[in-house]
This record gives sequence, structure tokens and C-alpha cells, in this order.
Amino acid sequence: WTVGLNVSLSWNTSDWRYEQASRAMMLEIPIPSGAEVSEESFWALSQHPSVQRAELNTAGERPLLGLFLAESDVRALAEFNVDLIGTGAAELMIGGARLLPMYQPEHAVASSPERVSVTV
Repeated sequence: WTVGLNVSLSWNTSDWRYEQASRAMMLEIPIPSGAEVSEESFWALSQHPSVQRAELNTAGERPLLGLFLAESDVRALAEFNVDLIGTGAAELMIGGARLLPMYQPEHAVASSPERVSVTV
């Protein structure tokens, strides 16, 4: 099975913190237990014009897809599509993506998670 996850970012450039925070942003997308990011999806994300670097961190309890955003492209609306793959029936908690400035993590924002049932 494949479950598509779409993350859209739009920016509030009028916020007083924007100028400093936009210099180094990271989007963290948690990978649900029992799922993996497809190779094609990871490759496409690493080639996204807003992404300087993409990395999978599978160490620890909560695997994450980290997207380091390029400063010059932080002002435009950005869409990120992640294909999660797995086998068998699954109950996934998807979401809870987090955007944070690298040097001001206290200003992070996060989305709400969603529960998805996969029946094969």
C-alpha cells in the first residue's frame, strides 16, 4: 500500500520574527510506525526547489523526514508530497509535521496528526 501525505507551507512575512527565522528553516515530517518513505518520494523531495537537503533520521523512537529549506525560496508557497509505503493492514497516525527555525526552535509550529486505517 501507499498513503500520500501532502504538506503545504505559506509564510507570514509580516511577522517581526520572519527575517531572522527564515534564514534556516527545517520541516520535520514524522514517519509512522509500520511505514517507510518511498525511494521515489525521497528523491523527488531532495530535488524540490525549496529544499537544500533532505535526510531520513531513523534512529530513535520517532523516525523523521527532515527537509532543510533554502533561504531564497522560503517566501513562496511550497508543497511537499511524501509517499508512505508499507505492507499488510495498518493503523497509522499521520501528521504532526513541524516547521521550525533552526536557531529559534521556540517559534516552531506544528500540524495536527490524523489517524488513517489501511485495509488490504
